[in-house]
Amino acid sequence: MKRIHIILLSVLLILISSCSTTYTSMKRVMQVQEGMSQREVQGLLGTPDYRRFDGYLEEWEFYRENGNVLISAPMTILIQFVDGEVTRMNTYAGYGSTPVPSSVVVSPAVVPGIEPLGISPYEDRYSANVGRIDFRALPPADFDLFFREYRNEPFDSGRVRMLDNLTSSSNLTCRQCCDLIDLCTYDSEKKKLIKRLYPAIADKKNFQIVLDKLTFESDKREIRQSVK
Repeated sequence: MKRIHIILLSVLLILISSCSTTYTSMKRVMQVQEGMSQREVQGLLGTPDYRRFDGYLEEWEFYRENGNVLISAPMTILIQFVDGEVTRMNTYAGYGSTPVPSSVVVSPAVVPGIEPLGISPYEDRYSANVGRIDFRALPPADFDLFFREYRNEPFDSGRVRMLDNLTSSSNLTCRQCCDLIDLCTYDSEKKKLIKRLYPAIADKKNFQIVLDKLTFESDKREIRQSVK
């Protein structure tokens, strides 16, 4: 009888350990904070069920039970990293499907079966078709497409319209902003562009590399004051 008890206890311990990462309390999920490393996220949530990456952008998808073995509800957790640090998190009930249907526009380079990291309705013909707005950083492939069209746009008003349409539904990294700023000739143009781009920057902790595109310290101070 004692041997049976030991076997049952061992089986129970194995089951509990195997479920330790499947069952996750909302309190633990809420401990995930912007700027955390991937190692820190794994310490809280375990290994992701799905992983996607594109250059320096990466997204982890977790399927977890919110609760315990007796009472729980399915939950999906999406976490996006830029340069290995958390920039965005989304949670919702259920497994593997977003809470609100959306029409997603992606570049032709997206591999079938791999969900894109974001949406990029930067042209008027796309904007009207977008449902749920997703403020994740723009994937490099989509940014390259946008950058080519933006660079070839001959009119300032056209560029402004393209930027407004893009930033209404997607964020940009500081590196992407720097590429756009490099198209400006004068610092006065760069300052206007930086002010327009700042609200849409996904990794504001790297904002110094954007400021370094300006020549004079006085201009850098002006921008710092304007974005406070």
